[in-house]
Amino acid sequence: MTNPKLKQILLITDGRSNKGIDPVIAAARAYENDITVNVIGVADRQIHPSARREIEGIAEAGGGMYDIVTPAKLSKTIQTVTYQAMTRTIHQVIHDELRQLIGTGSLSEVPPKTRMQIIEKAEQISEMSHLQILLLMDTSASMKTKMTALEQAIHDFDVSLRSRSGGSRVMVASFPGKLTYLDVIMTWTTDLSLISTLSRHISMSGTTPTGPALEEALQYFGINSASQFSQGGSGGIQDYVF
Repeated sequence: MTNPKLKQILLITDGRSNKGIDPVIAAARAYENDITVNVIGVADRQIHPSARREIEGIAEAGGGMYDIVTPAKLSKTIQTVTYQAMTRTIHQVIHDELRQLIGTGSLSEVPPKTRMQIIEKAEQISEMSHLQILLLMDTSASMKTKMTALEQAIHDFDVSLRSRSGGSRVMVASFPGKLTYLDVIMTWTTDLSLISTLSRHISMSGTTPTGPALEEALQYFGINSASQFSQGGSGGIQDYVF
């Protein structure tokens, strides 16, 4: 088994979408194109039930993981959710290959010695696989108080990714954008430390077009858009495709 290239969108949001396509539909389209959508809900207090349902729905449709945390726990959660989703994807790959080879995808039906070898191989693949992650941040007005925690989380995430043996490339974008539904803060890079202060690159807005932003994000993975996203101009999207 070769080391897979794993693609993820990591959506960080604290609110409910209020403009454009349903984000659950956009997440499903991402997953159809082999891009996992993970979601982290950030809330100072208890999150609204409808926001929780939306977060759960996006992650489920996107084949990913989700968590809802306070800003203080954001850093650790970004790392945990990313690696849990990566592990789930790798296990699914192994499950599919087992089914093709021996007619079952269940490890419980594999002899103990072979089972241990498979588990060790999965751990090795997790470490060596190539990760491509688009970090998509909700910058609606209510996220303003969470920017400091988000900056620290990105720094810690950068350190975590660079400690892996496998390659990792990350792109950072925020929504809503000025001209399109999202703004690129940093295009594909292996060094997120180049982002010194997020607040210098971000302008807060009242709208939360989560679905359109997710759809637009797919173009940065080289996937053609299903609809027109422009709010008044071109975002130069093709310059950022990895």
